[in-house]
Amino acid sequence: MFGASTQLAQVRPSSTGLVTVLSAPTNAPQIEITRIVVTSVGSGNAHFSLCHVFSSSGSPTFSEDNALFWDKSVTHNDTFIWEADAPGTGIPLGKTGHIGFATDSANGLTLTLYGATVMVQERTVIGEE
Repeated sequence: MFGASTQLAQVRPSSTGLVTVLSAPTNAPQIEITRIVVTSVGSGNAHFSLCHVFSSSGSPTFSEDNALFWDKSVTHNDTFIWEADAPGTGIPLGKTGHIGFATDSANGLTLTLYGATVMVQERTVIGEE
């Protein structure tokens, strides 16, 4: 792990199907997801899909087209972990971006997203008009 990281979101869906886990606020700083943890807390194996819409006006559409992981299996009492290799190699979330999570097991998986936020400031180049 590198740099400062905070918990961005956590969810344990009480039903199957897709839920929006993280939506960038309108005054969002740049968000970079640096760690994804999916833990099996149910009574059996479970599958999940995690989708990323960098930027969307209106409601996001999650599908295989924007999947980070699709139908990934997590065995009973196991944990799936994905981590970025270095700063800047995480998953960027645009100012109107969304992360969606789907599972086939109600109350069977817990998803936790970690990352960093950085406020990007506008810059003026000296000599430009």
